[in-house]
Amino acid sequence: MERVSRFLLHWVRPSWSGVRSSEITLSSPAGDLPATLLCPPGKGPYPAWIILHGITVPGRLHPSLIRFSSAVAAAGAMVLIPEVREWTELQLDQAAGSNAIMAGVNFYHQRTDITGPITLAGFSFGATQALISAARPEFRKDIRRVIGFGGYCDFGRTLRSMMTGEHEWEGVHYQYSPDPYGRWIAAANYIRKIPEYAEMEGLARAAHTMAAEAGQRGINAADPAYDTLKGKLAEGLSPAERELWKLIAPPAGVLPEPEQTRELADRIVAAAVRQTPDLDPKSALPQLDQRVILVHGRDDHLIPFTETLRLAAALPPAVDASVTITRLFAHSREADRPGLRAWPGEVWNYLSLLRRALAPTLPAIQPPHPASTDAAD
Repeated sequence: MERVSRFLLHWVRPSWSGVRSSEITLSSPAGDLPATLLCPPGKGPYPAWIILHGITVPGRLHPSLIRFSSAVAAAGAMVLIPEVREWTELQLDQAAGSNAIMAGVNFYHQRTDITGPITLAGFSFGATQALISAARPEFRKDIRRVIGFGGYCDFGRTLRSMMTGEHEWEGVHYQYSPDPYGRWIAAANYIRKIPEYAEMEGLARAAHTMAAEAGQRGINAADPAYDTLKGKLAEGLSPAERELWKLIAPPAGVLPEPEQTRELADRIVAAAVRQTPDLDPKSALPQLDQRVILVHGRDDHLIPFTETLRLAAALPPAVDASVTITRLFAHSREADRPGLRAWPGEVWNYLSLLRRALAPTLPAIQPPHPASTDAAD
């Protein structure tokens, strides 16, 4: 519990911990990468972490990511956060994530103040890419624990949810108001890969502008503050592009016409799967043999929590895995507060999650058993 206490104390009072931060450069197969290195107070050796950011302009400098990573360092680990340039440019690129991980592994190989294997953690898009990369043979020896916050399992299902807000798990259907940031990223990357929309460069550029603006402002993409920009961007679009813009970037609080949105979602999914099949993790998951810790916010409006349940179900039976579905935090917006009766269970599950994630020594692979789940109803 000492490491958990230090994590929580830093979370509340970041100035307390004495974490040292420095900017470094990593060598990767694709060239040099900037990175942030966070070192705990005191002398090593330290457990080693690599943390991947998601698809967002701030990248490794996202305030929430820095706060979490600094708290991990305060708990006693050395934390490396490589910049994935393609992801800060809002490109869905799996190879770029693997290159960044390789650069981090090579960096730790050169140090003498590291103990034990590496923990690899990822957030959002980075969570799933961490799982895909950890399954590769060249990483298995060095990376023995993988932690995914808010990841996805089925790329096609996730894109449809981002467009329509519809998702399901084991026959139970859910509906939520999807964060438009997901629509903007999907349109920016794939709208021109749809044959009949191949000339819609203006629409792709407008969607990219919206996503980049949301990342730079740090204001939730569903906020009415973006409506003025949506209108200005629409003025530069062709009539056909403006019709799609109504589905991709409607005014805040306006739900696009469901049937048209589903049709557009299906077209984007088909184009995405055709263009970037390696973004779907399902073929990689059976190769994992590390300890896996999966976490998702129950009130996530970007990637639905059912995707993490789907990830857990796709893991090999022999994997030592745990799943936490929580109401204490969400993905891209503040989570709804749990009811008073739910608080004790939520807090207990969160503390259990931290104990598993911050444990300094990694256990041997366990005998086959189902993934344990801490789920909030």
